[in-house]
Amino acid sequence: CIFFMARSQQPFNSASRQNARLLQQGRLPPVDWGAMSKPLINLVRQCLAVQMRDRPSPLELLEHCVFSGSERRTMGTTAEGTCIAGVANSSVGSYPAVTILASCGL
Repeated sequence: CIFFMARSQQPFNSASRQNARLLQQGRLPPVDWGAMSKPLINLVRQCLAVQMRDRPSPLELLEHCVFSGSERRTMGTTAEGTCIAGVANSSVGSYPAVTILASCGL
């Protein structure tokens, strides 16, 4: 998980009864984000979506500004500190996302 790489810990204790109850209710347990950047928090939140259908695909994740280094524009205004996977720019750096997926064997 990206969260584990950034914080060296799990986002929440899934063995906790209270957290398990929240997950069963379709809600994400509280997460201590620490000093993570807003774009990285946005990426991890998308990955931690409780319902699998609400999570972005691998291709959409590769298009996230955390990997491309650029923030997305939404409705003509810059959403400071946030970016949404799967919109606007379909490249990661100067490489198309499809090329990167192919090199990963996907």
